[in-house]
Amino acid sequence: MTAIRTIAVDLVPLLPGGDNGGAKIFATHLVANLAKLRPQTRFVLLTQRSAHAELAALDAPNVSRLMVWDDGVILNDSPPLSRYRKAILRRISPYLPDRLHQALRRLLDPLSLSLPCRIGADLMFCPFTLPLFQDDAIPTVSVIYDLQYAIYPEFFTQHEVAERHQNFLRACRSSAAVTTISDFVRDSVLKAQVIADDRVSTVHIQLSQWLPKPDDRRSNDVLARLGLKAGEFLLYPANFWRHKNHELLLTAFAMARAAGLASHIKLALTGTRSARMEELANAASALGLEQHVVFAGFLVSDEYTALMHNCLAVIFPSLYEGFGMPVVEAMAAGCPVACSNLTSLPEVAGDAALLFDPRIPSRVADSILRIASDVALRSELVSRGLKRAEVFSNPRRMAEQYWEVFERAVAADRIRTSLSGLYDDGWASPLVTMNYRPGHSPRAFQVELFAPDWLPTPKIHLDVSNGSGKPVATHDIRAGQAMIVELPVSGRAGRLELRFSPTFRPADSLGRADDCNGDTRELSVMVKRVSIVENDTVTTLSPQ
Repeated sequence: MTAIRTIAVDLVPLLPGGDNGGAKIFATHLVANLAKLRPQTRFVLLTQRSAHAELAALDAPNVSRLMVWDDGVILNDSPPLSRYRKAILRRISPYLPDRLHQALRRLLDPLSLSLPCRIGADLMFCPFTLPLFQDDAIPTVSVIYDLQYAIYPEFFTQHEVAERHQNFLRACRSSAAVTTISDFVRDSVLKAQVIADDRVSTVHIQLSQWLPKPDDRRSNDVLARLGLKAGEFLLYPANFWRHKNHELLLTAFAMARAAGLASHIKLALTGTRSARMEELANAASALGLEQHVVFAGFLVSDEYTALMHNCLAVIFPSLYEGFGMPVVEAMAAGCPVACSNLTSLPEVAGDAALLFDPRIPSRVADSILRIASDVALRSELVSRGLKRAEVFSNPRRMAEQYWEVFERAVAADRIRTSLSGLYDDGWASPLVTMNYRPGHSPRAFQVELFAPDWLPTPKIHLDVSNGSGKPVATHDIRAGQAMIVELPVSGRAGRLELRFSPTFRPADSLGRADDCNGDTRELSVMVKRVSIVENDTVTTLSPQ
């Protein structure tokens, strides 16, 4: 296995305070555990000015920080070649293969390298999804937390939806490997059909016990400051983002009070103070809850621990989660949990939480009443929760799983060519990916396609794009037609993505039971051959 000596970690999106939610906790703890796991590997953290000092806590003999962003301005960017060196390069480059041209450029002016190359990175890791400092010569691994914008576009502006979608596409196209924080998110990514399934891995967050142990004196101070009493409040630990569903929770809490919830029980809401928090405070007042709902604001870890260990239960009515860290944090703290039954939460909570439909106020209110009044239920949930939290309590194992992804990404990136998205019988899935490494000269892929005349559609459309999503070619293959598509590529490393539409499932097609019975694959056309032609040499990649 190729050694990974230096990893550039893009922490530019990390903000001070709690605006990143659980992603910040995950990213910082993962970096710390990776550094401990691999003390011989150098980790360079790329930061923005506002959070640079805060990240000093991660400094270690093999961890350093490099400030690269200041209020929207990229620092340490690549300056141009000097006029003299540029003239040398211009005169001799026409006579050089592309690979030597790039090597000479770097020799003449090392500062012309991309930021990851100047760091000497063997891998670019993007724990906040978007690769901001991409270099085709260096493999990238990105983390995808959710595709919330696709399910709830109403929670975003049109610009935000478009931006998030482009960021998602760029991460998929630019990354040698992508990790997701739950199987739910992985399934969502694969349904988008923009990345091959062998490049997407689930690595669950293993931080259920990251919180510090409670300190009685500190806990008493925090509770007194917030006007709370141990065992007499329900806790919803979440930022005030719209998908967190606070309005419905306030309605359900008012309904539960009207239905007999003990009058002394309060509802505590955490989250960074904002205009959105003020909206919710006004909503609570309108419901007559101003004396019963506590807006605790952003809490540092020991304050958060104080609430988690002293609440009656955690109520978690989120409409969308990629994982749901507070659920396992509560379980690890011995706190009973009632939570939403949507998205990743059933996967994470298992049988250790009281699940409810967060879209129906009466269901949420009923769950509040049950968990607040049923001592036996709370005891059972605590017991199950402690066991469930153990499943997500091994940060070293999480770091090991990420390291395995890193090694696979580096190894795959150094393979000269690779194909994905083809089945053994020659059928193509909706997305076929062809990765290629540097060569001595420009080359061309030849792809021989065939569309049987019995396809349930008169033609199949093919869009070809490069690894950055730029269109390369389009073709239509009619049913009964064969076609050879030639796709030139340079001598540099890169990737081509072939997207076919529409697709079909043989089991649902036009009654060809002899060939298609029980075949539920999503198919497009048959790929008879994939070859790469370089200097009159033809290398066949498929069939092998």
